[in-house]
Amino acid sequence: MWRYTSGSILKELKQNSIWLSDMGADCPKIGMLIGSDNYGKILTGRVRQLKGGLTVVCTKLGWVVCGASDEDY
Repeated sequence: MWRYTSGSILKELKQNSIWLSDMGADCPKIGMLIGSDNYGKILTGRVRQLKGGLTVVCTKLGWVVCGASDEDY
């Protein structure tokens, strides 16, 4: 599982007051996956589009980053 560690994506998240909890190489491994059949149950309705095409979605568990990026935007 790839994790964001630096760069323009993190700067943009910070500018939008979006904080990710699972970041960096020293984070614990992901212990649970939520299937798409339950994903809608944890959504809060807050969604933001980032400049590079990524989407961030707020859930009851925190923000989720969705999409692909080359980190060069």
